[in-house]
Amino acid sequence: MDDGGLVPDPDGVEFAGLTLLLRRLAHDQHELIDGLARSIGEALPDAVRVKRRGLLNTGRAHTLEIHLGDEVFELRDTSGQITPHVGRAVGGVVISHDSCAIDDWLLRLRAALALSAQGSADVAVALSRLR
Repeated sequence: MDDGGLVPDPDGVEFAGLTLLLRRLAHDQHELIDGLARSIGEALPDAVRVKRRGLLNTGRAHTLEIHLGDEVFELRDTSGQITPHVGRAVGGVVISHDSCAIDDWLLRLRAALALSAQGSADVAVALSRLR
């Protein structure tokens, strides 16, 4: 039976919420930054950095960084164009950025989140709550 690309956690529980979220947000790339900032930011607040437009950084998100281990997943909205990057960080400093397609970025992010969940029961529980 096809599992629709769901990623199982170490105990065999699927990240259905994460998969559904990524599929829904991928249809509207301009909602992707805000949606991921909100959902993953709530689940893993220490891993997410968001830059917003507007007074006191309260407007729409224009840059999202998700730090997972030594990888940094970045989305930028530059003049209406979404640009995804995956970077490497050493000591919290990003030393490289590779551009990629949004579909590849989403797959790589999901794999990194699954790997993080395998290493931490708290992360696995937080990610299983994503909607």
